[in-house]
Amino acid sequence: MENNNYRRRHGARGKARPGSARWFRRYRGLVIAGWMVALLVVLWVLFVRVDKPSNGLPAISLGSEPPAAAASATPQPVKLPTDDALHEQLTEWWYYSGHLQTESGERYSFHMAAFVRRGGLTHTVFHGSLLDHQSEKLYTEQARTAGVPADTQRDGFTFSYGEWQLRGSGAQHAAKMAGKDFRLDVQMNDSQPPVLHQVPGTPVAGLLDFGAAGKSYYTSRPRMSAQGTLSIGGTAKTVRGEIWFDHQWGDFEAAKLRWNWFALQLADGADLMIFELFDRQGGPVLRMGTYAKEGKAEGL
Repeated sequence: MENNNYRRRHGARGKARPGSARWFRRYRGLVIAGWMVALLVVLWVLFVRVDKPSNGLPAISLGSEPPAAAASATPQPVKLPTDDALHEQLTEWWYYSGHLQTESGERYSFHMAAFVRRGGLTHTVFHGSLLDHQSEKLYTEQARTAGVPADTQRDGFTFSYGEWQLRGSGAQHAAKMAGKDFRLDVQMNDSQPPVLHQVPGTPVAGLLDFGAAGKSYYTSRPRMSAQGTLSIGGTAKTVRGEIWFDHQWGDFEAAKLRWNWFALQLADGADLMIFELFDRQGGPVLRMGTYAKEGKAEGL
């Protein structure tokens, strides 16, 4: 009994049990080191390691210069609607942004996008927002999933994940999204040819050089006519408007870049896209623009 009382007052000198505070104090250096190694492995898989895609431009890993093969590889021309489809390349996104109006004159703006990132792990991110110009209330929604929830098709894309649906081939597109207190369902059609962005003097229309970050194909449909249904708080309204659609794909590292980007639908029917890219230290990478009107596009 006396020995047990001593143990209760002073603690036994036996081996520390895993999970106890004494055990953690004794081995905390090893535990913290193990946690750090595990964290570094996760960061490597998600953001650094890049498996070489099965086709297209050579892959570029974060923190490295483009391989020598990238400079000698012959760039492939853009072929639409074939290139509307999903590519087996590092980075890709489809992006809608536009203005909508009801028959009574109520105005709304929205964007909706699907991002695909390949590498050690492949995942897809959906993001959207809706602005009510009357109340100035902003609605947002997003989702993320492993893999790519898209149908395999030759001349277009079809994403379907929960409330998210994006579909496009050539001039015909449709998109749906929903979140708390709002829902949007629009169908789009383009009467103009697509725009292939091109720096003056470069050989391939639609292919842009981002320096150490890699290369990106970039096409747009800057003024798609749209009609559909918008629901806010359970009240459905018919809407019409004009939508700007962008599609980018390639073996480029967006994390290496910073940018300012503008897409302008001008009152005279012309469309102007201008952007400037910087590296992570603020150094200039690329500054360009595209002016499009009546089916003709010109690089600036």
